[in-house]
Amino acid sequence: MSGQPQEPQNPYAAPAPAYSRPQVGYEPGYSSAPTSQGAYGYGQAAVPGNRAWVEQQYGPVATFADRIAPAIVDGVIMALPAVIAAIAAVVIWTTAATADADGRLTIDTGTAVGGGTVVFLGLLLTLALWLWNRVFRMGRTGQSVGKSLFGLRLIGARDGLPTGPGLAFVRELVSGLANSVVYLSYLWMLWDEDRQTLADKAVMSTVIRVAKP
Repeated sequence: MSGQPQEPQNPYAAPAPAYSRPQVGYEPGYSSAPTSQGAYGYGQAAVPGNRAWVEQQYGPVATFADRIAPAIVDGVIMALPAVIAAIAAVVIWTTAATADADGRLTIDTGTAVGGGTVVFLGLLLTLALWLWNRVFRMGRTGQSVGKSLFGLRLIGARDGLPTGPGLAFVRELVSGLANSVVYLSYLWMLWDEDRQTLADKAVMSTVIRVAKP
């Protein structure tokens, strides 16, 4: 007993709310950003652009293993013209040199130039295939030939749309530069929480699994 008079309680007063005021920026009922457990059990806050956001909005993010076969297919498609041209050039160059009775070599200039032309055309076709498959096709549809065969799609991590040829070109350049150091761009996926390569991070893209054709 404190000896102080107490105010009578109003029996008609509304009860105090049983929940705390939600933080600004989140929906009522959340004390923090919603998280996604996903198919692999991680607890990442769903922020636009990260893996939890992508999987909630657009579909499962591809794993490192998922990307191996499509990359091999695309690599073979682009390298095939150059390899064939190099083999053809070697065959041509072996016939460009002839030896006389004294063992002196005579090189036919026209044949040698023809071999060089074959190599140049092979490299030009390789570049053309790279631009078509990895820049324009993948930039516009999200799928290179390899990604299409194995059910993968490249998208913008924030909006889920194809990146467009411009960003696809930048992504390829970053990938080429980073991969020149022990395939650093690809290997980055192994420890990145969002399963992005360094090239993906450069243009804010990611790769998701989709239905195969």
